[in-house]
Amino acid sequence: MATRSGLTGSPVIGLETWRGSVRPWHIDEMGHMNVRYYLAAAAESLTGLAGALGMPRAFAKDSQATLRPREHHVRFLHEARLRATLHMECAILEMGETEAHILQVMLHSATGLPAAAITSRVEHVTTREMRPFPFSTATRRLAAELQATAPDYALPRGLTGPSRLGPPSLARADRLGLTRTAMGALTPADADVFGLMPPEHMLERISQSMAQQLDRSDLPIAEHMPEMIDRLGGATVELRQTYHRWPRIGDRLEQRSGISAVTAKTARLCHWLLDPHTGQAWAEADMLAVNLDLVARKAAALPEPLLEILRRRVIPTLQDDATQA
Repeated sequence: MATRSGLTGSPVIGLETWRGSVRPWHIDEMGHMNVRYYLAAAAESLTGLAGALGMPRAFAKDSQATLRPREHHVRFLHEARLRATLHMECAILEMGETEAHILQVMLHSATGLPAAAITSRVEHVTTREMRPFPFSTATRRLAAELQATAPDYALPRGLTGPSRLGPPSLARADRLGLTRTAMGALTPADADVFGLMPPEHMLERISQSMAQQLDRSDLPIAEHMPEMIDRLGGATVELRQTYHRWPRIGDRLEQRSGISAVTAKTARLCHWLLDPHTGQAWAEADMLAVNLDLVARKAAALPEPLLEILRRRVIPTLQDDATQA
């Protein structure tokens, strides 16, 4: 595999489709780029891939066909902090009749280290009805020139297999006792050119709701970890976000969340974005997060008393679904 000039051992994944840097408004309370901006960069990168596949206006308002994600899997590998320079490379892993499996790797431009690896399943759909239809012969020919194999670091690690038995629903969320962590509606400011809610804004809602799900008010951190009271945070290390239906401007949103498993250093979190009118699912996310020492910038273990409090919040059925599916 080829390497970049000046970056020994840094493999070229595929076609470069995005380049930028971490700006102050990208930074969250953990001191690094928020997860939503990884998917925002992936969305821009997808326009570059579409162009290389002979679909240069796939994301224009007057387009007749576009690429719509069905699922994102993200592994966050080396955190991106303020002023970090980044770029993204794209490749085709597999192409079917109407669906493609793609790889997007965000790299630190200065070192070549992967900041994140995103594998996605995207559909070739009409822009009006979001109806899948076959890729053209020309697109298939161009895709063959961009094929690659995913490196090991891009493969699922903690989130493997289907996330649960069948799609989520409001009724099922009630039965499981999932906590309401966000409510609202899709506004024009959060919609894409087709009037739909883009994946990065779904992830933004989830990110903003984490304080609701992991409220520290009843965790006696000061008692059991006094040295960590101001330096204990969290970071997502792996994410799978699946899309069932696409909210349009004015559609209402309700998010339900739960903890499916915890260890001393990690928590597996579940989020369902639901339509409170129909009870059906818009999307779901399965996340693996680590407790983060914000000073040392490494994973931190919780003492047993705090861990026991979190264990009591675990909804075992969520993990059962994940293992039985």
